[in-house]
Amino acid sequence: MQHRRAVCGFVVLLLITLTAIRPHLRVLGQVVTTYKSFYPSLKTYPELVYQYNNAFPPTAQLNTTSAQIPRIMHRILLTDGHPTPFTNTSAAITSCQTLHPNWIH
Repeated sequence: MQHRRAVCGFVVLLLITLTAIRPHLRVLGQVVTTYKSFYPSLKTYPELVYQYNNAFPPTAQLNTTSAQIPRIMHRILLTDGHPTPFTNTSAAITSCQTLHPNWIH
């Protein structure tokens, strides 16, 4: 009887633990799937991931002209494409526009 109670307690504890870490297990599964998908390509074509600009030797001088780089505010949503309550960025964009009125947005 006591053995059965210990086994039941262990099973309940295991189920609670798995329920608590379910989101982490889902993300880990996505990482494994992505790695499994791209691993053969990485072995065959490493230049797809490890791209180096060999156009300039390491001692080449950079272009030092005073060409002005445009200052643009970009909007990036770090979600999986589904709207969430946290994707309302109007207050953040407004504050950036106030701080940088001459930037393109």
